[in-house]
Amino acid sequence: MQVFNNNLKHFVKMYQPMKKSILSGVLLTMICLSTSVFANISNELPVKFLRFYVNVEGDNVRIRWTTDSEYDNDFFTVERSVDMVNWENLENVPGAGTSPGAGEYEYYDTEPKQGVNYYRIRQTDLNQAFDFTHIEKIEFDYDMVNDIADVAIAPNPLPGSTDSFIVNGEKSLLGATIKLIDITGKEIRSQIDVNDTEARVTPFQKIPGLYFLTIQKGKHSIVKKIKIE
Repeated sequence: MQVFNNNLKHFVKMYQPMKKSILSGVLLTMICLSTSVFANISNELPVKFLRFYVNVEGDNVRIRWTTDSEYDNDFFTVERSVDMVNWENLENVPGAGTSPGAGEYEYYDTEPKQGVNYYRIRQTDLNQAFDFTHIEKIEFDYDMVNDIADVAIAPNPLPGSTDSFIVNGEKSLLGATIKLIDITGKEIRSQIDVNDTEARVTPFQKIPGLYFLTIQKGKHSIVKKIKIE
């Protein structure tokens, strides 16, 4: 019996540090798993870009980008530079927040600089962290712009109390395709009445915001910025 008691005491002494070691191992495993899960969430890419490209359309530069998915995305900022050092914010475009599906966006720079223009998109999260796309370069020459670009829009901005705005061109607008689109590229259904060099555009729905009026005739097209109040 004495021998058994001595062996039992010896086993208890050996088990105590083993117990602490086992508990420490369990806690360490739990911490590692928690850290791993947190890291996976933290490293979630806010926006996965599929494409970003620019091209000249008439006297404008069309800027387009598409996303594969978005996570806590607040907004995009279209930026322009002539030297890749000093950047100008052209417009903020709302993001989709969190979306597993594809998103399509576009913006028209209606006043590009003569010569070389550089563009990039800055993406800002809901927590105000941000990142950039690659830089796209395009050369713009006002001497190559067709005179269909000489149009004026009034009133601009379009007040909420006014139903239509008038487009006046130096050349006939007959046969031209005229569309009103929002900053995502979606066409806004409108009634368009053309009378030679003048066109009256009446949107069926007037939601305050920034829009673009596109005019295409033959091989030439132009885009004008318009604001609805």
